[in-house]
Amino acid sequence: MDSEVASDGAWIFNGIVADENPFAAPNDSTFQIQLKKPYTPLLSMLTMAYCSVVPKEAVIYYGKNFGTHPVGTGLFQYSNWSTGIKLNLIKNEKYWEESKTNIDAISISFIQSKQTELLEFTQKKLDLFTGLESSFKDEILTAEGKLQGKYMDDFELIKTPFLNTEYLAFNMQDQSSPVSDVNFRKAIHHCIDREAMIKYLRNGVGKPADGGFSPKGLPSFRELTTNYYDPVLAQEYLAKSTVSQNDPLILTTTSNYLDLCILVQKNCAEIGIEIKIDVVPSSLLKQQKSAGDLAFFRSSWIADYPDGENYMACFYSPNKAPNGPNYTRFDSKLFDTTYENLLSVAEPSERNQLFSTLEKELLAQQPFVLLFYDESIWIRNKKVIRLKINALNYLDLRNAVIH
Repeated sequence: MDSEVASDGAWIFNGIVADENPFAAPNDSTFQIQLKKPYTPLLSMLTMAYCSVVPKEAVIYYGKNFGTHPVGTGLFQYSNWSTGIKLNLIKNEKYWEESKTNIDAISISFIQSKQTELLEFTQKKLDLFTGLESSFKDEILTAEGKLQGKYMDDFELIKTPFLNTEYLAFNMQDQSSPVSDVNFRKAIHHCIDREAMIKYLRNGVGKPADGGFSPKGLPSFRELTTNYYDPVLAQEYLAKSTVSQNDPLILTTTSNYLDLCILVQKNCAEIGIEIKIDVVPSSLLKQQKSAGDLAFFRSSWIADYPDGENYMACFYSPNKAPNGPNYTRFDSKLFDTTYENLLSVAEPSERNQLFSTLEKELLAQQPFVLLFYDESIWIRNKKVIRLKINALNYLDLRNAVIH
């Protein structure tokens, strides 16, 4: 790796690619990667922006300014950029595959306030809007998750699956907290009314968790035959636990998710578990969960790339935060061994069996409370048609048309 030109994401190749000459370009249309050993997730990982192949000549020419003069092979190419204000792209007339779009240029505005962005969209100064916040979701969506009537003449709602699992995390290494008891953790997991959460607090956006940590849309998803929400079972688990609460269990969250946590607090109180909610800035939550300072906190995992392995990496013990995304500090020899096997197995049926073993171990140890699998929300001006959004929430304009 050349530290002078490597992206911030160069770490993803650590321990994977060969120590000497890991990358080669034998000609102008071939790129080779030499691995230390078989690594099945590699092809999925290459879809990440970190792994974009860029022309050496452009990097040499622009040097440290390449980041503000990007050169690639996309449908649109760089025109000009006013940092923090606007980025303008123009159509790449030499795009390598067939495209049916009639869009000649794209202007991307950087607006700090989502409410200001929404206002400009409804005034038709913008053609696309995404990223609903709880503070104004009722302004846009009905209780059933449809677009409010006053917007239906000019705009259309696009709701698509999103590879994002929303959950509450337990710190498995906090032996001073009630969460150290597996039956206590299971009691909380089974007392949450996820259907009510989606219906009343999310305006129908998202699917109540009914499987494992890997979300719907991936082959690694494992659907359950029974409903997680079972207050009677939750009370049975609580009775089995050795916990005797003297103080409330602190649930740490940010203001955007306060309403969800209030429902969790209410459901827990119904079976005799006292929860106190601590609302902190997102930067502090990130810092505290990485340092292991929190016993119980809201979290989520958005796929970096479309492979269930990316979700299982969140519980691999060498990935314990701050060294990786294992914020629960989960540690299981069975899980680690199975995960390591998963990295080298390519046969789909074998991978499916390994995923089943991993998800089963997670549900047995319960390092989390699964809440829901998210959906992405985009709203388009009706003059823009035939655009697509994939499960990673990436916008595909290859066939988009403005009429």
